[in-house]
Amino acid sequence: MFSKRGFVTLLLVSVAAQGQTRDRPFFQASRALAMGDAFTAYGEGFEAVYYNPAGVARKNKLNVKYLDVEGVVSAAMLSAMKDYVSSLGRLSGVVDLAVANADKPFALGLGIFPQVLIKNFSIGFLARTYTEATVRSSDSNLESFSFADAAVYAHVGTALFGGVLKLGVGAKALNRAELNRTYTPAAYNAGLSLGSQWKEGIAFGFDAGLLLTAPIALLPALGISVLDIGNTKFLERRILFTGSNGTPGTPPAIKQRVNAGFALNPKHGRGIRSVISVEIKDILNTTKNYTQRIHAGYELGIRDIVFLRAGWNEGRYWTAGLGIKIIGVGLEFATYGENVAFTGNARRDDRKYVGRYYLNF
Repeated sequence: MFSKRGFVTLLLVSVAAQGQTRDRPFFQASRALAMGDAFTAYGEGFEAVYYNPAGVARKNKLNVKYLDVEGVVSAAMLSAMKDYVSSLGRLSGVVDLAVANADKPFALGLGIFPQVLIKNFSIGFLARTYTEATVRSSDSNLESFSFADAAVYAHVGTALFGGVLKLGVGAKALNRAELNRTYTPAAYNAGLSLGSQWKEGIAFGFDAGLLLTAPIALLPALGISVLDIGNTKFLERRILFTGSNGTPGTPPAIKQRVNAGFALNPKHGRGIRSVISVEIKDILNTTKNYTQRIHAGYELGIRDIVFLRAGWNEGRYWTAGLGIKIIGVGLEFATYGENVAFTGNARRDDRKYVGRYYLNF
């Protein structure tokens, strides 16, 4: 019934592209996702540049993250992997699970993110791929959503009034190949050739943000960021991923987002601190339900070695995570829920699991 080769190719192809009409930001870090993706008012560490460029306006010493590998898998795909291993390589287990579990997204992702962070400046490189496929129970059609990104980015910031006010701006150049398509049973049973269906383009985007921190107990902070100012629009260029085989056209623009968050930073004792953050994302988007834009998170840091995280994503899904960092070697694990429906107000709940390994000095 279901082409094994086509399905496995769709899921495991190493260069593929992300969502039908799904609207996603440039990047979401696993550390932030474990905190409900509420990071705009936190603005600390390597992840700050993805949420609020003002986060680089700190007295950072030279910090080089020369290896950072992150993998993402959906709950359904994790189940399929377990079945695959237990069946000693029997591929039919993956196919059977996909057909028998309609409306469950099967997803895989992999990325690398080297980065340099110093006082008031950060520069980095991003390369990642993500593939997602779902068989709809209503008509047995296959929704495919996949992308490949290669990007360079740089952010600068400045601190004013003794660090009470921080401002930051950033720019990025992004090469993306993307496939957003729905296939009928006849199409995917005949096998899928994805290489000629990707659309590829290059875009230049800009971000800006501020952090306002009150110099009082708990260090309350207000963060506001404008990401992908004016929408990050792609020009049709087949540079890295498709060559002459690509489909004419460009990936959809990354839409502008205005995010606002509030955070408290209590210290509980020597070497123990925490962060409590709440956030409203994409506050100017009137097409989204208000509750879907609410995010909240918590992080407990113990001697900058162990980090426990939890949160609430999209006003609906619980999140959690664990981080361990010892002498520049870090391991992180996170889980989060999200709505992966392609269009309108439709809902398809999914849970993702993320593992990350990084080295820095």
